[in-house]
Amino acid sequence: MAVLFNITHDANNLDEYDSTVTDGGDLSTGTPGLASTTAKMQALIDDTTAIYGQKDFTQITSAAYRFRLYIDPNTITIPSFNSFFICDVSCSGGQLARVLLYYQTGYGYRLQVSHQDDDYAAHSTSFYSITDAEHYVEVLVTWASSALAHDATVTLWIDGDQKEQLTGLDIFNRGKPNRALLGATAGVDAGTAGTLYLDEFVLRDDDTEIGPVAAPAIRIPRYGFTNFQVPGIV
Repeated sequence: MAVLFNITHDANNLDEYDSTVTDGGDLSTGTPGLASTTAKMQALIDDTTAIYGQKDFTQITSAAYRFRLYIDPNTITIPSFNSFFICDVSCSGGQLARVLLYYQTGYGYRLQVSHQDDDYAAHSTSFYSITDAEHYVEVLVTWASSALAHDATVTLWIDGDQKEQLTGLDIFNRGKPNRALLGATAGVDAGTAGTLYLDEFVLRDDDTEIGPVAAPAIRIPRYGFTNFQVPGIV
């Protein structure tokens, strides 16, 4: 089992996606990236049109999959009690896992994860507040052990802290994932406006932890002499 895709945006373009919906350039990239990387996705929301990058991949056959993304709300305006989806993982039969960005006055920005079961019913976590800064979100989905079992799970982490695990789910006969979207993928309400930042989108076909982006290595210059002074230090 392995990483099926790892979208970094570091070339400062959307070429890592198989297709895009940009609404005349509202979906783009820019520097710097989140997690101290080079570049990131920028989703300019100025109407209710969905904008996203789509990544297609070989359909998963394993008993679990896991994905991670970075988000920075970047002071985007969302009317209270409104929301929109920022990530969809789906199959030929429709939606599977979705990540929702929600806003409520007094609570601020909040995240929720949902997943459809074999009867197309959505099972959702509670809402979890995030600050107006960058965060990484990780989701693990494990299929049920048989068509008759109700032991599938969906687990949500934010910044490495497990927030919730949905258990007792009937997720077995639905098709397994072969497509993922990142952006403002659906459900944008009137009055939502601003530019959302997203980055570092990874999906694995197993339950291995992905975790945060590794900190960049600190490169120490090599000198041809050993007796030198660092400026400002005597």
